[in-house]
Amino acid sequence: MLFRIIILILDSISIGYAVINKTNKMITWGVIIFNILSIFILYYNTMLTKKNKVKNAFSSLDVLFKKRNDLIPNLINTVKGYMNYEEECLSRIISLRNKMDTNKSRKLNDEMSDNIKNLLALAESYPNLKANEQFLKLQKVMYDMEEMISAGRRNYNAHVTNYNTFISIIPNVFFAKLFGFKKYELFKVSSELREGKIYYNEK
Repeated sequence: MLFRIIILILDSISIGYAVINKTNKMITWGVIIFNILSIFILYYNTMLTKKNKVKNAFSSLDVLFKKRNDLIPNLINTVKGYMNYEEECLSRIISLRNKMDTNKSRKLNDEMSDNIKNLLALAESYPNLKANEQFLKLQKVMYDMEEMISAGRRNYNAHVTNYNTFISIIPNVFFAKLFGFKKYELFKVSSELREGKIYYNEK
């Protein structure tokens, strides 16, 4: 009888250890799987956060682009009576504005900034235009608008550079490919815009 009790106790202990070992293995695998999922979630959320910052920076720029485009007809109507010899520049600005109604490419926006800069610089050669109060107001507004756009470009480019760098380094590049995160294109910031060299007549 005692022998049977001892056997039963030993069997119980053996079964107990087996259950504990199995439970420990399950817990261990559970922890491993949880950690792996946590790593994937962490990388995905970080990339998504950086991508959203890029998109938000572009949305802010897009608002400025729309405001600038709304000002262009008034600017053209004000200067075209004075700048008869600058028809090519004026036509190019009008053409770019029409294209930008359906195309929001960075290249078109860069070209628009360059052409507006040229127009404001050319206006310095027309004394009668420089004496026009309406033009002076528009010139100041366009100058300020280009300054804000230039600052917006720098902010956008900073977020793009940060995002592009993050998804390009190892091991991030593997997660980026897995989740489908791709690089963004930088905006061009011309030296004139970067240095604020858009001239206007302060009166």
